[in-house]
Amino acid sequence: MVKVVVKASPIDQLGMAISGIALILALAWIFRTALFISQYSIEIVYAFIVCVFFTNIIHVKLNQGVFGLVSSLASKLGSFALDTSVAFFFAGFLGLEQQFTNYTLALFIASLLLFIASFIFWRLVVPKRAIIGKEIFSFGKGQIQLADDLKAKTDNLTGMPIRIGNRQLGCISLNDVEFSVNTTLGYVRVPVSAPVLIMSGRLQKDARVRDATEDEWEKAESLYANRRKQLSGSLIKVPFVRVETYEDDSTEVEIGPIRISDTEEGTMVDVPPFIHFVDEEKPTKGRILIASGGRDKATIALARGILKASWGSFRLKTDGNTFTSVRKGGSYAKDRAGSIVIGSPGYELTVSGDNVSLELPDIELMATPSTLVVKAGGKTQRIANEKLSRRLIDAMVDVAKNQVSDLLGGAEIDPADVYVEIDSILHGVG
Repeated sequence: MVKVVVKASPIDQLGMAISGIALILALAWIFRTALFISQYSIEIVYAFIVCVFFTNIIHVKLNQGVFGLVSSLASKLGSFALDTSVAFFFAGFLGLEQQFTNYTLALFIASLLLFIASFIFWRLVVPKRAIIGKEIFSFGKGQIQLADDLKAKTDNLTGMPIRIGNRQLGCISLNDVEFSVNTTLGYVRVPVSAPVLIMSGRLQKDARVRDATEDEWEKAESLYANRRKQLSGSLIKVPFVRVETYEDDSTEVEIGPIRISDTEEGTMVDVPPFIHFVDEEKPTKGRILIASGGRDKATIALARGILKASWGSFRLKTDGNTFTSVRKGGSYAKDRAGSIVIGSPGYELTVSGDNVSLELPDIELMATPSTLVVKAGGKTQRIANEKLSRRLIDAMVDVAKNQVSDLLGGAEIDPADVYVEIDSILHGVG
């Protein structure tokens, strides 16, 4: 067994030493009466403040330019102000002198302002800009899970990586990819022609294939540039509220002192100084964007659990669990709250539980388990016949299933088979 020992840097060692001294001073102040040092209470607090200050200030980064230095300094001063305000808050219940507790709120507000300033200056140092690598890698074979309800299927997904710094954002695939979307109506296949922009944090580089040609790289750059509006960051500011989204698929929302950060690693909620919550279970909350660069345009976008896709004459929207809407030309199918609706111009069939509603240019039918209602030629006829109603309901449920399958398979909805069923069932009604 080989034991690896990671040695702390001299700065880290000094920081830990000063932190230890600060802890000893805090304990000495808490037990000042028992230690008979109450007369030095103020001096101990000042010494504690100095230790906390130096613990933070020695970690200021000096090698990142002017903006980097200012950002780091603001961040460390913010940490100092936050640590001191928290210490003053709790020490106030243990008899801390008023000359210190008077600054608790001011220090807390100062820490928030310093953290905001640090963030602003850091954005000037490291702008969020994705770059496309000039090497071609393999990103996997067969079924590649991109989200709970989205898979990519390919013999070998090869392409150029897209990254920000060391973070992998996705790739530009050089081969066609077929995507499989799980919907409440069943699986839907979405073919996407190369080159394919795939923005998903689940893609990981495998083996290096070769260097990209200049032509391949230029096409990848062009595809990415054409989709930049769907990927670039945006900023919304109103008094006391700030919302910022980044190209690297992360979002920050600030409402007063509350900050919510949503990234592919998880959701983080901060209500300083007491609440820090991280939720790492985020299978479908992240954003995914897939777009083709060939003649046959195709797009798949997943955001906040809602997947939208368009390819050829198809339009799809689903959350994979409770609703789906798919349209091809003039034909459509919808599934929401257990109700399936199939339609095309002049025709709509709705199946919900044990109820069926059918609209055609020359006739309307409504069926419950016990009653059949027929509207035709301006007349309405009610038929209390359970057997006949059940026959119609069962027949229309089968029609709905078959037409959904036909639509997902690429066929337009044709009500001709509905007329056949109606003629067969209503033949003896008169």
